[in-house]
Amino acid sequence: MKTLLKTTMALVCATGLSTAWAAAPSHVELEKITLDMSQSTLQAGAHIVTENCIQCHSLKYIKYRHFLEIGFTQEEIDEMRGDKDMNDRFGRVMEMSMVKDMFGMVPPDLSLMTKARSGGHNYLYSLLIGYQMDENGNSDNKVFPGIKMPDVVSYSFASTDEERQEIREQVASVSSFLSWAADPHAEKRETIGAYVVAYLIFLSILYYLLKKRIWARVGERQAAEEAHRKQAAAETEAEASKA
Repeated sequence: MKTLLKTTMALVCATGLSTAWAAAPSHVELEKITLDMSQSTLQAGAHIVTENCIQCHSLKYIKYRHFLEIGFTQEEIDEMRGDKDMNDRFGRVMEMSMVKDMFGMVPPDLSLMTKARSGGHNYLYSLLIGYQMDENGNSDNKVFPGIKMPDVVSYSFASTDEERQEIREQVASVSSFLSWAADPHAEKRETIGAYVVAYLIFLSILYYLLKKRIWARVGERQAAEEAHRKQAAAETEAEASKA
């Protein structure tokens, strides 16, 4: 499958398509998927994106060191980055001028794609498996008719249900990875958030108990003062009756 993806990308780069980018339709029925944020799935998606997508697209908000967070070993990252630094970002492999000459504009960065598009990861998933052949044997996309990007996952060329299912699983891993890339610190932030909420609940309970203790003392003092006033009034009344 990886060979097929690379071959498709090579053919695309060689053809130099020149049609204009089309506007996405106003309403599309998107397929719904459940994100799998396990490290194995994120790594599978990362391999597909870094070996194929960044030929034309960039991933400018993700650095090589971020891949440590999804389970890649230092050796795997070193093999991936070559002579680049761990703090270097993923840029497109092709020269920007070459990509612009081929497509008429620079393909968008993928770092925030799942947040930039309405539908998020469902949009991305539906887009990549939305390619189909027309009666003339030409490939187009039902989610984004006239899109400049070709069928890089070769979904429209799949001839069996097994092939299509395999491609769907790979596209799902890409959607999961790009969802992670859009917010790589989400899991850590949610974990910290859970601790913060637990701390606030504990602090609220302490304040509630402190408030009850303080007002209990206030109540006792008020009751004592009220009893003293009643006693004083009774004594005054008794003296007055004797007089």
